[in-house]
Amino acid sequence: MGGQLTKEQALLPFGYVSTENDHKHPRTLLFPSITRGLHTIHGAHSSPEPTTTTPLDSADYPRSVNTNIHDSSSLHTVATEISPEHRRESVHTHDHDEGECQACWDGVPEIVDDFEGDKTGLLGIPFKELPSLTEIGLCRTGLAKLSPNICFLFTTTTLQICCNQLTYIPAEIGYMKSLTSLDVSNNQLQYIPDTVGFLQRLVELKLSNNKLVSIPSSIGSLKKLNTLLLDSNRITELPAELGELKTLVTLDISENPITVIPAEIGRLEYLRKLKIDWCPLQSEFVHELVHSPPSLKELAARTIVRLQIPIPEDCTEDMKDYLSSAKKCSFCSGPYFESYVKRGKIIEKHSQHIPWEYRLCCPHWNTEQERVSLLFCPLPSTAPAREPYRRLRSPSVDNYADVGNSSIVSDNASVMSSQSKIPRGVSTRSVNINSLTRTPVLPNLPRMPRSSSPQLSIREDDKKKSTSKKSGLWRKKKNSAAEAILGKSTMPRAGNGSKLLLRWRSGNGEKF
Repeated sequence: MGGQLTKEQALLPFGYVSTENDHKHPRTLLFPSITRGLHTIHGAHSSPEPTTTTPLDSADYPRSVNTNIHDSSSLHTVATEISPEHRRESVHTHDHDEGECQACWDGVPEIVDDFEGDKTGLLGIPFKELPSLTEIGLCRTGLAKLSPNICFLFTTTTLQICCNQLTYIPAEIGYMKSLTSLDVSNNQLQYIPDTVGFLQRLVELKLSNNKLVSIPSSIGSLKKLNTLLLDSNRITELPAELGELKTLVTLDISENPITVIPAEIGRLEYLRKLKIDWCPLQSEFVHELVHSPPSLKELAARTIVRLQIPIPEDCTEDMKDYLSSAKKCSFCSGPYFESYVKRGKIIEKHSQHIPWEYRLCCPHWNTEQERVSLLFCPLPSTAPAREPYRRLRSPSVDNYADVGNSSIVSDNASVMSSQSKIPRGVSTRSVNINSLTRTPVLPNLPRMPRSSSPQLSIREDDKKKSTSKKSGLWRKKKNSAAEAILGKSTMPRAGNGSKLLLRWRSGNGEKF
């Protein structure tokens, strides 16, 4: 296990394997405890079915995906115009090369739709029985549930848990900061936690053949993502944050009820393969010249977000949540909330039609000629301010000036002095508008029980050995409270300074 986990953590379960319908789900049993548990449940009098124990070496893990990168000057797309009711009946399988995973073969495992991932009929897989904690490959092992204890896998780089019966992924996956490849295809996942945005080193993300309805917007934080497979799901709308994946090369959204594609994806410079086959894409756009204008509340919120004006700390939580829900305009990146305008464009790549959809904060254009002409004009006033909002206060007179904006507010000093008294209980502090941005929150790490003296962890043993060698027979003198805070000794060094300090304490010297 590479010394990553302590002895107590090694006994914790990584996940749970279903014992129900085991005869219907042929799988590769890799764990002795699971084999013993299945024999105990099915009865010792019955002859156990022969199982195959196949060790997963590092060579068996998938190294990369076949991205089929074509000429860098063009974007390779695959599209098929077929109605949703005529989708093919065959199930899409994930792209595994022959010899990469011995537990995978053509076809997907039979999955019971009414399976409930509770603790009844589940057997735990402890960490100590995993062949490796750096590259974990549990494909087609009947895995039905992941434990929140995966938060202790800080050094895991590859996690392949495809072809199983998983219904959800715990939010603790955000602690696996070293993860570069995540394969959860061919499961029953209904959603992806937003904490996946903490996986900053992730390069490959495979979510094919699940029951996903939406993708979290935090996926735009994966700055190193190269391959994203979302095919064979139930996704109806793609987040605009996909346009922030600057290193994305392959995007597969085929076999989804998607009608339009966000225009932000067209800004990806390195995108070379976009698979959109079996999607009911629109073939034309009809622009509505009449739209509902934003409310006064939204106009005020747009100004606050666009100019980054600080808000009072005692502002209501509903208003803070409303300000944090701002979205970006597809053209000027200005904020908008409920009111927006849709514009579309059909582009052709390799004789295929791709519908780009723009969501604008206001009707910037109505025709394609207007859109092209705006590309050569400066940004409109709805764009975010280049400099943050700053308020300077004069030290002599209570005058306020807004620097970086066009408005300058000057108040009478006498009026300000007479009305400067603020009622008690009213906070004068302000909150930066950037701190209200919605970010995923990681759950707290589970607390491990304190080990008794005969069962010390590996790290505690190493600590005791190192301290015993350094200290020897002499005990170190306890530090004072100030020394513990400052991290250094508070006793004066020998020299003139210490002599003067002693003389001052004794009263013989002059206090200086």
